[in-house]
Amino acid sequence: MTIELERRCVPSGMLSLRSGGDAAVVEGYAAVYDSETSIGGSFREVIRRGAFDRALAGDTDVVALWNHDPNYVLGRRSAGNLELRSDERGLWFRVSLPDTQYARDVAELLRRGDVTGASFGFRVRRDRWAQAEDDDTPLRELLDVDLYDVSVVTFPAYKATSVSLASYFESELRAVVPYEGTPAFNATSWDADAAVQRVRRWATKADGEIDWVKYRRAFAWYDADAPDQFGSYKLPHHDVVDGKLVTHRRGVIAAMQALLGARGGVAIPDADKRRVYAHLARHYRQFEMDPPEFKLRSVDLTPFILRLDLRRKLFLS
Repeated sequence: MTIELERRCVPSGMLSLRSGGDAAVVEGYAAVYDSETSIGGSFREVIRRGAFDRALAGDTDVVALWNHDPNYVLGRRSAGNLELRSDERGLWFRVSLPDTQYARDVAELLRRGDVTGASFGFRVRRDRWAQAEDDDTPLRELLDVDLYDVSVVTFPAYKATSVSLASYFESELRAVVPYEGTPAFNATSWDADAAVQRVRRWATKADGEIDWVKYRRAFAWYDADAPDQFGSYKLPHHDVVDGKLVTHRRGVIAAMQALLGARGGVAIPDADKRRVYAHLARHYRQFEMDPPEFKLRSVDLTPFILRLDLRRKLFLS
């Protein structure tokens, strides 16, 4: 799976403008280490020291841009007018602005204090996901990234990264159903097929068509490429009682067990499993239960391989 280019911003006040001979010089930090930030409330993220070491050690050509727009180049590493280094604080950069109208405009905006922030564009080579015991939101640690650009930006906050955040979810997390705190139903038995049939009737409109947005609320994952197919929906854990959608305790447990590999597991992308786990873990806490550890079981393929080998031998004979 190809991950789209992501962008992250640092807090305001991380840039300064000064004179560098005949040119204006901008310097500051495009990234700060070990500073945990919420990404749209969906996951937390922190950049670890060393994340840029590999990229900076090579001859990777990084550009400095205005608002990440490749039409407004402020400098380039290969041209010698963009300096980059990783220090104890984060990713530091210095760029000598060109003698162009848009660069003079950027300098004036910095001088006036209208623009105060920086950002960087990257793709992840290596990251690590963790789940804090006291927080349902997963933590993503950036350990090694490809660096593409550093930018002077208008909106120096993670809230302003909605475009890059959308591209991230479209590529990697688009099929995970958001958590919804529906009423708890503490039943002792769970019949998934019967529950799904009740949900289907509940989501059927007067004209006989399915309200797919309503239907998917009963599941933890669906195939976003085919949202109007019943087979696209996985891990049901809700039921309908007295015309209302409820969270079924035994359904939550069954879905979690399947996610972690029980009874053959569930066929969903590995990239989605951590967030599905976070979804189901919140339901566990809804019933005052401790969720199991997020540890995917390996599936023993030996019986399947033996069956294939037997079929091959029968076919060849």
